[in-house]
Amino acid sequence: MTRETARRRDEILAQARAEAERIVREARQRAGAAHASAVAVVAAELAVLAQQGRERAEAEAARGVFVMKDGVIRKALEAARKRLDDLTAQPAFRPVLERLLDEALGAVQLDEPEPEHESEVVADSLGTDPELPGMAESAPDLSPEEAEGAETVPPREPNERIVRVPSKHAAALGAQIEAAGAQLAMSAGPKDGVIVEDSWGTFRVTNTLSLRLARLEGEVRTEANRLLFGREARQ
Repeated sequence: MTRETARRRDEILAQARAEAERIVREARQRAGAAHASAVAVVAAELAVLAQQGRERAEAEAARGVFVMKDGVIRKALEAARKRLDDLTAQPAFRPVLERLLDEALGAVQLDEPEPEHESEVVADSLGTDPELPGMAESAPDLSPEEAEGAETVPPREPNERIVRVPSKHAAALGAQIEAAGAQLAMSAGPKDGVIVEDSWGTFRVTNTLSLRLARLEGEVRTEANRLLFGREARQ
């Protein structure tokens, strides 16, 4: 091999090595860019999943706190109802019942006038009108008793105020009911209050501790939430 041939060979080999190194270097660069892009995509997905996980955890924690607070308030309301039930069995309930009765009686008018009838006369004797001479021939024969019954409507019974109270307090409240111009019902009322109604069935007033608590439950829950949880109640 001549010296020129050896030099040419070395140049070709050097070019080949340089080209190979370039190809390897570019391949590594492309691989690095692809790897970085893949890593970035995965990192973004992980960030989204992490955020969703935090939001779910916060929502579950909030629901847990709400359920806990609601359970505490519900137990407080149940305890209040139990206290009211216990109160109805004690002598101390008598003044409370008198107040409930006074409020119920005050909610209705005790001197309501009776409604006027459209007409008390339902039948006239026929054949007596001089302008209708032909009607005398067809007039029915009525006895005095029948004529009296056909001419007027029996008067309606007065509209009485009827009061229903717990049976064991009925005797003690009789004077208060009578003084108000009402009558004590034969049937017992609710154990925690009174009912005032009329004999014509036009109204009914129910005044009981359980009904009052039910109507105030929203306000009671708000106040209980503030008292039990303080600043957290506004969150």
